[in-house]
Amino acid sequence: MSVFKYRNPSDPSEWLKVPAAGAPGLPSGGSAGQVLIKESSTDYDAGWKPMRTELWTNPDPSVQFAAQTVPVDLSGYSWFIAEFRLVNTIEASRVSVIASAGSATAVTSNTPYNNNLRQFERDMTLNESSVVFGNATTTTEGGNTAAANTLLIPLRIIGLL
Repeated sequence: MSVFKYRNPSDPSEWLKVPAAGAPGLPSGGSAGQVLIKESSTDYDAGWKPMRTELWTNPDPSVQFAAQTVPVDLSGYSWFIAEFRLVNTIEASRVSVIASAGSATAVTSNTPYNNNLRQFERDMTLNESSVVFGNATTTTEGGNTAAANTLLIPLRIIGLL
């Protein structure tokens, strides 16, 4: 049985031990991979939440992904992992970016492509109720830019507490 310690409200120099189920303000339950989160500014308002939650998954990551706004409820999360599939002629790999709520970021990867180094880029903006993806582009070593919506494809958005 788990035991928690807390300071005695009447005597802050004294620590009291109580079984987890009887600890003031601690909800029972929780499971592996969950963390205890304060839900509001109200005393003892806490609950168990998963540390990470998959909020959106691309239904078909094998096809072109043009610029678009994807409705996603991002409320309650401070940070996000956006995973992308980067396809080149040799193999497909994943590119991940960590972004904060309300931020705009460019997903960038410099990678070999047809024996040349290319830069792949796609803009992404995280709003409270959506993720806005820009068109993907690729730039060659010579500075030529082309569309890359079939090469840098969003896979999923994961919310982090």
